[in-house]
Amino acid sequence: MGQVWRAQVRADATPAAGPKTLAVKLLRTDLASDPDVVHRFIQERSVLMSLDHPGIVKTVDMVAEGDRLGIVMEFMPGGTLAEALKHLGTLPPSLAVPMVAAVLDALTYAHGKGVLHRDVKPANVLLCANGLSDSSDVKLSDFGIASFVDDQGVHATGLVGSPAYMPPELFTSGVVSAASDVYSTGVMLYELLAGRTPFAGPGTAHTVGYRHVTMEAPVLPVDPRLWDVVKRMMAKRPGDRLSAVAASGALRALPLDALAGAALPPQVAPDWEVAGTIIGSHKSTGGTPKGRQANRDVSPEGAAGSLGTEGGQDADLDPHATILGGAVSEVKLDFSRPNRPVKTKPKPWLIALIVVVSVAVIASGVTVAIKAGVLEPKGEASAAPTWAPAHITGQASATGLRIDLDAETSLAGSVALTVTLNAPRSTGLSGDVLIVVPSATGGGTCPAMAGADWQVATQSTDGVNVPCAYKWPVALTAAQVLPQKLQVTGELGDDLGAWLGDIAKQTSTALTGVTGSAFALQRVTRLSVQVDPVSRTDNSVAVSYRAFAQWQGGQEVLFRNDTLAFQATDLLKSLTGGKGLEGIKVDACPETQVHGIVVMALQPVPSCFLTVTVGDLVSPQANFPINGAGS
Repeated sequence: MGQVWRAQVRADATPAAGPKTLAVKLLRTDLASDPDVVHRFIQERSVLMSLDHPGIVKTVDMVAEGDRLGIVMEFMPGGTLAEALKHLGTLPPSLAVPMVAAVLDALTYAHGKGVLHRDVKPANVLLCANGLSDSSDVKLSDFGIASFVDDQGVHATGLVGSPAYMPPELFTSGVVSAASDVYSTGVMLYELLAGRTPFAGPGTAHTVGYRHVTMEAPVLPVDPRLWDVVKRMMAKRPGDRLSAVAASGALRALPLDALAGAALPPQVAPDWEVAGTIIGSHKSTGGTPKGRQANRDVSPEGAAGSLGTEGGQDADLDPHATILGGAVSEVKLDFSRPNRPVKTKPKPWLIALIVVVSVAVIASGVTVAIKAGVLEPKGEASAAPTWAPAHITGQASATGLRIDLDAETSLAGSVALTVTLNAPRSTGLSGDVLIVVPSATGGGTCPAMAGADWQVATQSTDGVNVPCAYKWPVALTAAQVLPQKLQVTGELGDDLGAWLGDIAKQTSTALTGVTGSAFALQRVTRLSVQVDPVSRTDNSVAVSYRAFAQWQGGQEVLFRNDTLAFQATDLLKSLTGGKGLEGIKVDACPETQVHGIVVMALQPVPSCFLTVTVGDLVSPQANFPINGAGS
């Protein structure tokens, strides 16, 4: 897209605070002169600058000066993951897995904002100063070609991204979604383990794309549990893939022995002409694969467009080459053809098969409908429901806790529900979390759940008087993302998105009826401080005050100015992740001196202030006078 320069912040720049070294990407001049690119650049400025996540390189500004467009970003001194991989060859699972999980956390956040990356690859993963010494200290960069989409995805007007990492649906229909980013991340994980991308080999970008659509990735000699996650991230159908949050959770849930062992030797790419397995059980034995013309969307010479290098030479394709807006260097693809299924005439053998099957089924007394070559049993032989995956990004509570929900088809008639807790960057959190998992039909019939350490929440012990309510005791560190996966069976309706909406709505309703300080992580709404007037003589005197945590219908004293460490309440420990008094910050006017939670009045002043910060909770200023002797 352009060149990246190191930039120094001028000494006279305001504000003076902040990093002194930044990175500036100057876009190619041909992009800067394209009115559509300039329009999108300006339109997407506020969205890209709003991406604030520890796993995403921060965009500081996006500027236009004459015929130059620039993206100003935080500077990452550790280089790219692609450079590290080139030096090392491959990475051990114990290093690659947490690194990819961190990238998936960043994607989960971006997807929640409605932003797709569309070009996840090692070259777009940057390392901090410590390099690979901290495998989770990586940041995803280059959201400059991101798309802003709804839940249905978008139709690409041109091929955007790097062919070695592109999902099959981009080659076949030009449609991308959050699942497309997960596929690219799965390809990247494969590359970190194998030293090459799964479909690497000689050929043009088109032949690489053909392998994405039709070939199975060669199995890597890693632990089967790890390979299962990689395979599910790279499923051909977007609906069969793990979501970003579910993939991150699955990787982090792998036991240590599944990640043990040294890095693999670099894996050799197979001979695709003789060893590739084509989806649909056809084997490639050289030449044109049998049955390839049945779907012209994925054929190397199909109507999807011309994808190749000049002269059609089968040179090795640079896996990190990026296609932007339909063209880069000599690689081109056009998706101008309307996105609709290719109509094909029924084959004679298919007609004969339908007749034979129809006779057999009628003889068995089962009614069937034949539609578009598909047998659809009716009545007794109805198939298990297949739900479209759904995701809800929760609204962060005042304490900073955010609960995200994901649902997708799992076993027959079962749904995999992933509940992901996101702790704020400011503090850890601990305590019980409430969630209500109702059936779609309502009433007192609750779905069956398995696979998680949830307990039933009751009126007597928890103050919860609704059915299908559960509690989850958790302990989160600052910025931790903690998924919990459950298998749910029961009356869940036809729309998982609507069902997740019911979970969020009924959980919120249940919380409003809770009494006492139970489920404080979700119910505390604010901090407040009460300060007594201060009278001092010639010596300094302690300021007497009390800090309260407040929620709908009640409050509780968190601490006093004279509270000792061992006296920290359970509520205070909950809001600080167990730190207690160490998790508190107190600020006061200049006429005081603050030592931990102790505030000493040093000199008289008509109006002093005091504020308390506990993680994401900040109290309003409490104003009070410091009276001098005789006043």
